[in-house]
Amino acid sequence: IDQTLMVKTQQYLGVYPTSRDKFMADNVIWAKVFFGDSNLTICAHNLHVDKTLDNFMGKYLSTKFGNDFKSIGLSVGEGTFEAFNPKLNNTLTTFNIPSQVKTDFGNALFTEAIAENFFVKTAPIFSFSSIKSYFDQKPMFQVGLFYDANDFKYDESLFTKLTENS
Repeated sequence: IDQTLMVKTQQYLGVYPTSRDKFMADNVIWAKVFFGDSNLTICAHNLHVDKTLDNFMGKYLSTKFGNDFKSIGLSVGEGTFEAFNPKLNNTLTTFNIPSQVKTDFGNALFTEAIAENFFVKTAPIFSFSSIKSYFDQKPMFQVGLFYDANDFKYDESLFTKLTENS
């Protein structure tokens, strides 16, 4: 209850609730203690598991667990997803992945793969300047909790920053 109250207060004040990621990390740390030496898998948005962003869960967990903390980023190229739609009073809505994801975004490279599902260890491939340049020029399409199909935004440097540290 205390965690929810703190997050809701920050949201009400119009600031990003940085306490939310700290609480998420605290809950993971609690689960790790509770379950002992077991490995844990935590599913969260790419931003939340980033190891380099201050005030995000991934940074807290990376600091706490060091090399024992691994993060996996996810990407999409086609299909549907659900998010809250600000144009419809934040109702949960099903959206199609925009067609320009296959042409204008870094995700396009992954849609060319033969395998439907696969893993890429990205940190080593960024030693190749052509690959790094590709992702520097093409932002990644990402979806969070809220999505506006007429005004989706992205951070052009985000994918490179996230994947260089994965």
